[in-house]
Amino acid sequence: MNAETEGSKIYQEVSDLEHVQRLVNKYQLVPGVKRKITFLTANCLIQGYSSGIRSTMGFTYTALGSLERNNDYYSFINQEDIATKCKKFLMRADLATFLKNLEQGYLNIKIEIKKSLIPKKMQRDGLLWLKRFVALYPEYFGVLGVYNVFWRFFQDDCTNKYAQNLLATIGKERNHVAELYPQIEEILPMVCHRVEHSLHLPSNTLSYMSLSEMKHFLATKKIDTESLATIRKRDHGYFHLHDFGSGKEVMCTNEALIENIYHSFFATQNVDHNSEIKGVAAYPGLTQGRVYMRNSGSKPSKNAVLVVNQTHPKDIDLIKRSVAIVADEGGMLCHAAIISRELNKPCIIGTRIATQVLKDGDLVEVDAEKGIVKILKKIII
Repeated sequence: MNAETEGSKIYQEVSDLEHVQRLVNKYQLVPGVKRKITFLTANCLIQGYSSGIRSTMGFTYTALGSLERNNDYYSFINQEDIATKCKKFLMRADLATFLKNLEQGYLNIKIEIKKSLIPKKMQRDGLLWLKRFVALYPEYFGVLGVYNVFWRFFQDDCTNKYAQNLLATIGKERNHVAELYPQIEEILPMVCHRVEHSLHLPSNTLSYMSLSEMKHFLATKKIDTESLATIRKRDHGYFHLHDFGSGKEVMCTNEALIENIYHSFFATQNVDHNSEIKGVAAYPGLTQGRVYMRNSGSKPSKNAVLVVNQTHPKDIDLIKRSVAIVADEGGMLCHAAIISRELNKPCIIGTRIATQVLKDGDLVEVDAEKGIVKILKKIII
């Protein structure tokens, strides 16, 4: 047991890869999505998901896990379990009233966030902004987490007629909620950097604090040497798992073990030899085009197939100019799925490896009837 000092959380240490495998099997976790978020944001998400879902739906996740490697965040989740719990909830819930109350809850938190976190004048006092952040951000994720429970359900049971009837309503509401997230994530590192600079703390210290560590820091304005060293280790990668039943958390910052965990659960082997990529058809259609990677720096062709990790509202003009969408992530309520239905664009989501396998300019066939992307001709670099 690693008993960290004043202000730091107490985590059980992970000893080796077998230990991780036992934990993953125990909670029936599977590798999830890849993100660009900090440990602090991940803590807000985990705490918000747990409390928000439990308070509104009467259940929550059994456990959630995460891995950070090379500043990329990967999740572990038991999607089947949460989808089953959601299905039982839908069978007994007054869904119209529930969704109305959920939307009102979001509108309330949206007003507070737009008033307290988004305006530049509110960002000048970094410590005060962080106090508002730790109060509001978990609450925001509590609402988003409930919408994501529906997302898990639809991803697991997307052919259910009842589910199909709810897709449009819940999908649009979820995307409205998710629009705040990138705005806050853009502000957070800037505020943290200013506070770190003013208090002579190493860069990235605040963003690798847990939620409880941040609250303690904001209350005392101090961080002891041992706690600082512990927090700084996370900047080089970590594995973290939270058991919501017992409240226990495990942590690993051993860089060699982080690499082993990544290659065991997330690395895609021999991606260059894939001639087909499989995913979930979010909107049907069959088309061919040239792959366009959003951050490639090139201009999309007239028959561009947009290939992304995930789409965002800011991508709307690019999506309109594309003949199809292919995404690594997503369920039937993700932004790509919703917008493809609105614009009648063939769309395949949940491929996990499209951005690794495909290169800008590759000629592909997108069969969104079957959920298959065929590589017709690889671009020669």
